[in-house]
Amino acid sequence: MTTNKKILVQLVRSLISVSSKHRTYIRSLGLRKLWSFRVVPNNRFTVGLIKKVPYLIKTLNIKHPEGNETK
Repeated sequence: MTTNKKILVQLVRSLISVSSKHRTYIRSLGLRKLWSFRVVPNNRFTVGLIKKVPYLIKTLNIKHPEGNETK
């Protein structure tokens, strides 16, 4: 099953005085600096990470057109 749904994830709060586990989750999403963003696939792994740190990030669902998907 190939789906072209993506999630835009943006870091909106600083990682100062945040637990080391939550920093690891943010790093796993590909975010480093404040206000950085990353487009990640919408799968169970990334949704689970996003649910762990909702107070640090902002998300937006994106659906790419069928013809513009890169492989």
